[in-house]
Amino acid sequence: MNLGAQEAGGQYLWFLHLDSRFESGLVSSLLENLNRYPERLHYCSLAFIADGPSRMSINALGANLRSRLLGVPFGDQGFLISKLLFEEVGGYPEAAAYGEDHLFVWYARQQGIKLKCCSVPLSTSARKYEDKGWFKITCLYQRLWLQQAWPEFIKLVKQRYF
Repeated sequence: MNLGAQEAGGQYLWFLHLDSRFESGLVSSLLENLNRYPERLHYCSLAFIADGPSRMSINALGANLRSRLLGVPFGDQGFLISKLLFEEVGGYPEAAAYGEDHLFVWYARQQGIKLKCCSVPLSTSARKYEDKGWFKITCLYQRLWLQQAWPEFIKLVKQRYF
């Protein structure tokens, strides 16, 4: 992703997962947000394609609440950011064993970059939840993000209040 960002010729970068799907209204909404808030990290509301368990609506609800209330969207929600801001953040941490998208958001927030949600959903595949088990994968991802989030949250609090 960092190499792609480096090679990109445009002023803005839009990071999407290969299995992302969206309607044309999403692009219009993102561009409107980008014109109003060019200095923010933009992400989308999450929806799942109907190729996984029926319980995926719970995961989408949880992801959207986590993103809006805690300010922690993940890469499957698509990130749109100016190339300049992306470089200031330092790009995606290549040494991370997992969750480089998650860490990128924390690093951006620690540098004072605000988030902006596009309310039009970006859809992604739920096949892995079907293949590996909804409960198992959901619990694994929750454990991993909490494990990774806690130290970054502490850094953010220290930076703001101490």
